[in-house]
Amino acid sequence: MRALVYDSSPSGMGWVYSQAVPQPTAAQVQVKVIAAATNPIDLRLAGMPVASRWLRGTAVGFDFAGRVTIGSGDYKVGDLVFGKTKSGSMAEFATANVAEIAHVPEGVDPKVAASLPVASLVSLQALRHGGVTEAGKNVLVIGGSGGTGSSGVQIAKSLGAKVYAVCSGKNSDFVKSLGADVVMDYTKEGFKLPNEDCPAGTIDVVYDTVTSPEDFNYEPTARQTLKKGGMYVAIETPSLLDRAKFWLSRASGRNIQRPQYSMWVAQFNHDDLVKLGDLAAKGKLRVRFAEELPFSEGSCCKAYQLQRSRHARGKIPFFDFLLLSFMKAFLYGQEDPDKYLWHDHFDVPEPENKKQVQVKVITAAVNPVDYKLPHLLRGSRVKGQPIGYDFAGRVTRTTDDCEYQEGDMVFGKALKGCLAEYTLTGVDHIARVPPQIEPKIAAALPVASLFSLQVLRLGGCGETQGEGKSVLVIGASSGVGSSVVQIAKANGCKVYAVCGPSSIDFVKSLGADVVMDYSKEGFELPNDDCPAGTMDMVFDSVTSPVDPNYEPTARRTLKAGCKYICGHSPSKMDWARYLVWYYTGINVQRKNYSLLWTNTNPADLNKLSQLVMDGKLKININDLPFNEANCRKAYELLKSRRTKGKIVLVMEK
Repeated sequence: MRALVYDSSPSGMGWVYSQAVPQPTAAQVQVKVIAAATNPIDLRLAGMPVASRWLRGTAVGFDFAGRVTIGSGDYKVGDLVFGKTKSGSMAEFATANVAEIAHVPEGVDPKVAASLPVASLVSLQALRHGGVTEAGKNVLVIGGSGGTGSSGVQIAKSLGAKVYAVCSGKNSDFVKSLGADVVMDYTKEGFKLPNEDCPAGTIDVVYDTVTSPEDFNYEPTARQTLKKGGMYVAIETPSLLDRAKFWLSRASGRNIQRPQYSMWVAQFNHDDLVKLGDLAAKGKLRVRFAEELPFSEGSCCKAYQLQRSRHARGKIPFFDFLLLSFMKAFLYGQEDPDKYLWHDHFDVPEPENKKQVQVKVITAAVNPVDYKLPHLLRGSRVKGQPIGYDFAGRVTRTTDDCEYQEGDMVFGKALKGCLAEYTLTGVDHIARVPPQIEPKIAAALPVASLFSLQVLRLGGCGETQGEGKSVLVIGASSGVGSSVVQIAKANGCKVYAVCGPSSIDFVKSLGADVVMDYSKEGFELPNDDCPAGTMDMVFDSVTSPVDPNYEPTARRTLKAGCKYICGHSPSKMDWARYLVWYYTGINVQRKNYSLLWTNTNPADLNKLSQLVMDGKLKININDLPFNEANCRKAYELLKSRRTKGKIVLVMEK
């Protein structure tokens, strides 16, 4: 399996592809890791000479959430659990003691659960150790915006305490949103403790998540805020003596630490993990992710480099960088590709060459080609793979010499399916999303609008050819049809459109000059509104093996020598002829007839963006949150042909 392990390199950590899958003892479970969170202790262990040597070859990390693959006790195969790993969490599989895990409560995201064990567990126990067991206590949290401090603020509030918090000014609103009653900005000139907001002798428990060998020591002044008999609890200390006293106290069961002072390190146990899960399920404990990254060598390096650099600048010593090895995805069936599957733990795709980039999908659009693809030539290749092509998202992984950088917002064609949290794409199949365009609009462009742009060129009605020409669009209210109407109008064409009665006003609003209702009794083409021999081009987005075949009559509307172009065909011979042309360049299609596949390229994607920004291409969007029910609903709507415009699935706002 893949894993990040402790090693003898300068960083103390290295990536391996062949780590042995850990096997559990009778009192352990084996899990497939879904999410893992980093902690400062991961770095500290790498820098400790004795510990790092002892841990060499062991996977890094403690916090995880995952599915049980080998059960024990109350935990069965398939159970979703979280807690502390025995074998390290930065790996595809891990083992954990049954006494140090708990079930992920219903409604709690595994990503949230994976972030709880170290940071939130130490807060729960440190506050309890300090005496915050009933309402009415005053608690001072130093480092209120960090991973540990933010959990301390929320847990103290859940216990009925009045919370005073220290953080930087830029994080004040965030800490207030957690429930802190008094928030103090340590960056203000002259800041010190005690002060007017937090006077001497007013605090029952100081919870210090900042003081450490690498950071500022708050204790000498902050402990003056304590009441008589109050407790100063810290998760780290610059004093070797204090650290030694803590470990001796824990080992012996006899407290030899200084009066009114205690260092505290989390003790993993099932009951406290259950309490944390319950707080998260009730919305009393929220987790802010500094960044969310797929599980890969590059992402692991990035996470720990950022954490290390933030330590060097003396910031709060905890930053969550969630590392995901698996993702949610909507797939073609493995046995029957028409039976779609939802997968919570599908592998995140990795770039296979320098021409590919990895993207975190923000929005994905659905297209008829998605459900038709398994029935086309070589369609069996998609079995078990995520569905879809159209997407917009942020680049998460690239190569040094690539024109795209991590964080760039792009749109285009996915290589590995887009109805998933991550996808791969080729640099020749994407373009940047202009800041003026919403991602959900950009995601709706690649297949439908790109096809429209290129089909008009093929029909002789392109950007420099269309002025004064007449175009008939069959299926004008669909995603493709509505784009053809608008782009044809932008090219100077007169547009004749066929649609259902409920879409007439919509199609007129797109600019169609003549709109015909196919449901009217006796409707046929040609007719009085669209006579024979008057069209320079017909685009048919309806005709297919499962829909009415308009071609035999509609092609009579064409002028001599003009083209009838389809997005699909009920004829296998037409497809065979098209594929010969597509792969050889020798056109053996029927005279004045053509099928077409899109050629996704940056230049045409940029032209579509410009049409949108110029107001010449408007996309009617029906957006749905990304989940299994909505993915199924999207394709049911698409197949019903009762939609106007594009259906998009939104992964994140």
